[in-house]
Amino acid sequence: MPILKKFPKEPVDVQDYDIDFNTWLASFNPVDTITVKPTTSCDTGITIASSSYNAGVLKVWITGGTNGGSYKVTATAVTTGGRTKQIEIVIRVADT
Repeated sequence: MPILKKFPKEPVDVQDYDIDFNTWLASFNPVDTITVKPTTSCDTGITIASSSYNAGVLKVWITGGTNGGSYKVTATAVTTGGRTKQIEIVIRVADT
């Protein structure tokens, strides 16, 4: 599965990252919708502190990580039409 985007983060940062499902959803005719907040998971070493979902965008708050580490965060959405989509981002931790 392709990685949507790579983001930098300091080890002590608490950062939010947006995962946007809107382009994917708009590609269907008729447009499909996500009815339940997408699920999230992440590699060991970082923590998903919280997440929220609004209007096709999942906001994920990430904490932790070790300097030099690279961590994958996966969001999975299911639509009313029965489609499933996984989007992955990578968080690269670097103490600058």
